[in-house]
Amino acid sequence: MNKIITCPSGLSGEIRGLTGKAFELLTDRKLQRSGLFVDKILDQCWVQTIDTGPYAFAEGAKPDWQKVLVGDRFFAIMQVRCCLYGPVYEFQVKCGDCGRPINWTVDLEEQLTIRKLSDEDREAFLNGNRVTGQLPDGRRFTFRLPTGADERRAAQLADQPSAFMAALISRITEIEGVPEGGLRRFFENEDMSVMFGVLAEMDQHDCGVQTDFEVECQSAQCGSVQSVQIPFGQGFLVPKRAKTGQGAL
Repeated sequence: MNKIITCPSGLSGEIRGLTGKAFELLTDRKLQRSGLFVDKILDQCWVQTIDTGPYAFAEGAKPDWQKVLVGDRFFAIMQVRCCLYGPVYEFQVKCGDCGRPINWTVDLEEQLTIRKLSDEDREAFLNGNRVTGQLPDGRRFTFRLPTGADERRAAQLADQPSAFMAALISRITEIEGVPEGGLRRFFENEDMSVMFGVLAEMDQHDCGVQTDFEVECQSAQCGSVQSVQIPFGQGFLVPKRAKTGQGAL
C-alpha cells in the first residue's frame, strides 16, 4: 500500500513497498558492500516527490539519494518497511547480563522519537552544508551534516585501518587552531574525550530517528533493563515470517 511521508528535513513524497522484482536487491551482497544499497531500495520505492525540502532536485524528479541527509534516508527506509508489514517490528537481542535472548516489540510509528532538522541547521545545509559546533574546550569547528555520500564512503572504508577516524575526519571542515591537513594528527594526539565530544556535538545537529530503546530481560532470574539499538539488518525488510511463514524472528 502506498503512503505519503514527510522526512525529518521536510522532504515529502509518496512511497510504496518493495515489489517482487526488487526483492533480489536484498540479497545482493556486492550492492550492500558498495554503499549504494539504500539508494537502490529507495529508488524502487519512491513513487513521486511532493516537496523537495532543503534539496535542489529538479521538479518531478526522484531524489538524488547520495545528496540526501542520512536521517532522511533512514526515516524513508523505515517507512518502506511499514508499507510492507505495518509499523509493528518484532526483534530479538541478547541480554548483556545473563546472555539469554530477549524478544521485544516496538511500534515504529508511535514509539520512536523523530528529530526534525532545525531551522538553523537547514539554513546551514542550504548554504554549503557548513554547520558550526564547539569542542569541549570552547574552540569552534565546522562540519557537514552526513549525507548518502558520507554513508557510502564509510561503507567503503569499513575494512581499512582507522576507518572510524577517517569517516569522522571526512565530515569536519576545520577546527579552530588546527592547520589545514592536520586533523588526523590533532585527533591522534588529543585525549579520546575530545573525539567523543566532537561526535556528541555533531549528533546534536543530525536529524533522523532516535533508535535507542530500553528492553527488559524476560528471565525471572534476571529482569535487567538495558538500552539497545534496534537492529536494522536484512531482517528489517525481510522478517522470517515473510520468508518462511513460521513467525517473526
